[in-house]
Amino acid sequence: MILRWDPKSRGHGLVDNRPKCFTFLDTILNMKMIHILNVATNSELQVLSYPITEQTLMIEIQQMIEKETRIPIVEQDILLASGASPDPNKIATQCWNSPGDEDWVVFLFKKGEVIEPVSKRLYKPFSPRVQDIVKEPTIILTYQEMKKAWGEAVYYCSQQLLDYKRLILSQRASMLSLLRTNSEFVKLKNIMINEWEQLLSKKNYFKESLAFDIDQYKCYMSNGGHASTDMYHSWLQSGDDIDNILSLKEKVDRLDQQAAALQTKIMELNKSPFSKITKNEKLEECERKSRELYQELRQAGKGKKILDMMIMLQ
Repeated sequence: MILRWDPKSRGHGLVDNRPKCFTFLDTILNMKMIHILNVATNSELQVLSYPITEQTLMIEIQQMIEKETRIPIVEQDILLASGASPDPNKIATQCWNSPGDEDWVVFLFKKGEVIEPVSKRLYKPFSPRVQDIVKEPTIILTYQEMKKAWGEAVYYCSQQLLDYKRLILSQRASMLSLLRTNSEFVKLKNIMINEWEQLLSKKNYFKESLAFDIDQYKCYMSNGGHASTDMYHSWLQSGDDIDNILSLKEKVDRLDQQAAALQTKIMELNKSPFSKITKNEKLEECERKSRELYQELRQAGKGKKILDMMIMLQ
C-alpha cells in the first residue's frame, strides 16, 4: 500500500488530504489488545490475543475463548496477575494495560482441572533445521545453513525461557488467587462460628425462660389456677425442638477442624521454596550462552572460519 509504484495509488488514496495508509496505521497503533496465557492445557503454552474497544464486554471475550479453546464459560477461571478475577459483567478493558512487561498477561485456567507439573508438559518441538543438527551433530553445513540453524536454536532457547517465566507468573497469580479466596473463606468461617455462638446463647436464654415459665405455671396450677394442657404440652415440645439445634454443633466443629487443616496446608504451600522461585539460572545461562555462540558464529563467518557444531548442542 505504501510502497506501490504508481504515485496515484500509493498510500491507498487520500482522505481529508491525508494518505489513507496513515489512517490505517493510526487504527492499528491505537488498537487495544488483551493477551491471555492459556495454562489450562497440559500441552505447550498458548497465548490468546483479542482486540477490544471501550464497549467490549468481558463476557464477549469469554465467548471467544470458549470458541477457540472449547472450554465452557462456566469452567473458565480467568485470573489477573494480581490474583483477582475480572468481573464478567464489566468491560474487557479491566484486563488491559499498556504493552510492556510480561506482568500484564492474563491467565486462563480450567476449573477443577489438575495441571500437570512442568516436567510432564509437552515442550515446543524443534524446528526441522534444529532437529537435523540434534540428530546428526557431525553433519557438515555451509556457513549460511549453519547460521540459520543456530539462529533457530537461539530462538528456541529464548522461547523456552519465556515460557518458563510465563509459568512462574501464572503460578504466582494462582497463589495470590488462593490467598484471596482463603481470606474470604476465613471471614465466612468466623461468621459461622460467631453466628453459632449467638444461636447457642439464644437457645440457652430460651431454655432458661421456658423453665421459669413452666415453674410459674406449675405454681399457678397448685394454687387452683385454670389448666391449659395444650399450652403446657406446646411448651414442652418447644423445649425438645430447640434442643435439636445441638445436632449442628458436630457439623460446626467438623467444619472448624477442616478449616484449620486447610489453613495449615495453605501456609505450608505459601512457605514452600517452590512458591518463591522467580527464575531458572540454568535456562537463563543456556539462553545467554546460545546468543554468545551465535555471535561468535557470525564473527567467524566474516573471517571464513567454521565453528564446531557440538559447542551449540552442549
